[in-house]
Amino acid sequence: MYVDAGPVREHVTQLIEAGLSRRRIAELAGLNRKSMEYLLVGRKDRGHGPYKRITAENARKFLAVSMPPSLAAIAPDAAVVDATGTIRRVRALVAFGYTAEGLTVELAGQVSACTVHELVRGYRTQCLARVARSIKRLFDRLQLIPGTSQRSRNHAVKRRWALPFQWDEDTIDNPAAKPEPVRLPRSRSPKPQSPEVKSLRVQKVAELTRTNLSANEIATRLNISSRQVVRDRSALARTG
Repeated sequence: MYVDAGPVREHVTQLIEAGLSRRRIAELAGLNRKSMEYLLVGRKDRGHGPYKRITAENARKFLAVSMPPSLAAIAPDAAVVDATGTIRRVRALVAFGYTAEGLTVELAGQVSACTVHELVRGYRTQCLARVARSIKRLFDRLQLIPGTSQRSRNHAVKRRWALPFQWDEDTIDNPAAKPEPVRLPRSRSPKPQSPEVKSLRVQKVAELTRTNLSANEIATRLNISSRQVVRDRSALARTG
């Protein structure tokens, strides 16, 4: 059974534009490279252009290769990929109270201590795909579990590194993405804050409270007084 090759060719072209090689797409689809060549360029040895129709089975396999959220998600282990998202993840965990040494231990030999330190410091702009995937798995596991190092938190605050929940997982690997701001300016006027600002502050207090941070730690994060944190917690308790 044959189907129109046009939509399949368009999908494969989009995968290539996203950074996947033809060989990798064929591997992920479980097809040989000739199937890829016939779809994209045809058979030059016979004077044929790109195939207009392909088997329904091959079409299904090509279309099953989904658009990656990042190249690192499906690149071969030894492929070199952009380290933007990886750096953001390790720094976010440092901001959450983890030391580079502690992260190395959590990675259990998957990534060397030297590599972890270089990523935290931003010494690398690229890394291996297997490193990116290992650190993503670690980030997914620890992003809701606060670490115990206040020194790491203070280090991150000075450098304005974002916390895990400030990053959108769908865009963290995009160099143009920005973390959601959590610092609210300290008011110098006696005027009350707007309902919108107050609502945002209370929401952030609730989120950070769920991570078991103390009132003083939350106050530092949000640039408000610890007394305000206590008041917001009380309000949250009353409202359930």
